[in-house]
Amino acid sequence: MKTYEYIWLDGYQPEPMMRSKVKATADETPPDWSFDGSSTQQAEGGSSDCLLLPVQTYSNPDGHDLVMTQVQSADHTTHPSNHRAAAAEVVTDEWWFGFEQEYFFTDPQTGEPLGWEDGEPREQGEYYCGVGAGNVVGREISDVHLQACLDMGITLTGTNAEVALGQWEYVFTLVNSVSTAMHSSFFMSFKK
Repeated sequence: MKTYEYIWLDGYQPEPMMRSKVKATADETPPDWSFDGSSTQQAEGGSSDCLLLPVQTYSNPDGHDLVMTQVQSADHTTHPSNHRAAAAEVVTDEWWFGFEQEYFFTDPQTGEPLGWEDGEPREQGEYYCGVGAGNVVGREISDVHLQACLDMGITLTGTNAEVALGQWEYVFTLVNSVSTAMHSSFFMSFKK
C-alpha cells in the first residue's frame, strides 16, 4: 500500500486556505478522489461532493507522497475556486515568471516572530541578506526546509534573510508560470 497526502486550495474568500487529506491505496499513482465541499466553502450541504484531480506528485522519503491537486465539481466541470485550470488554458511555456514568497518564522504558542522573544528588535534593514547571530535568526530552519523542498522536486532558485528579524524569502523561477504558482502554493503547505 502507498499513502498520498492530497493538498488543495479551498473556497474561502478573500484568501483561500490549504486543505489536505491522506489516501491509502494499492495504486502506483494517486487516483482521483472526492471530498465534502460543504466543509471547505466549495459546495452546498445538499450536494457537497467535489473531486480532487492530481496535478503534481512529490515523492516524500519521510512519509506520505504529497499530491498537489485541482478541484472539480461533482459533474466533472472545473470548480469556480480552481484558478489553476483557467490559467493553464492561457499560459504557454513562452511566459517566464518568478515569485518571491516572504514569510516569518513564528512561535506557535505566542505568535511572536522568531528573534522577537525579548521585544521588538532593531529597525528593519540591517537584517536583509544578513550574516551573523546578531543579524539573522532561523537560518538553520530555512536551510533544512530548502533542502527538503529540493529533495522532493520543488523548484526553488534561491533564499535569503529579509528586512526584518525572523523574516525569510524563497524565490521560484520556472519556465511555466502555472507550475511556478503550484510550487509556491505547495511550498507554503510544506513549510507548516
